[in-house]
Amino acid sequence: MGTKDPSWPITRSNLLDEFKRALRRRSKGIKHSVFAWSIERSTEQFDGLEYESLLSHWELTTGEMWLHLREDGLLWLGAREWSDGVYKFEFSFYAELGSASCDDLVRVLKASITPISIRESSDDAKDRVLALWERFGPFDVDRGRV
Repeated sequence: MGTKDPSWPITRSNLLDEFKRALRRRSKGIKHSVFAWSIERSTEQFDGLEYESLLSHWELTTGEMWLHLREDGLLWLGAREWSDGVYKFEFSFYAELGSASCDDLVRVLKASITPISIRESSDDAKDRVLALWERFGPFDVDRGRV
């Protein structure tokens, strides 16, 4: 496939800087697995506190995947596939980075591309992705449409 590296936003958080470095280290492999990818910085208010976060968007063969990583280690992964103008596959969950490294996070994120893009069934893909992310303790899993 091959695509260009995204532009890298400036962040103030050490965790988000480390996540960007981990993505850069794996960018060659990522570029050959996706049609396009981007990364954006944002801030959000929660319980009276402001959190910085990065949203990484990946365009896959027949769908797309997002990872939203907040500076406190909370993350959200979402994926969906479309066909004939309809979403045939939707899936998302929250998780915590915990004691895992950003390199571990990027490794699992990249490994999730194959089951999401190439799969026998929606349930099979969702189960395989959840197994990959087990270390991060997925919660609030939305198995979406089948």
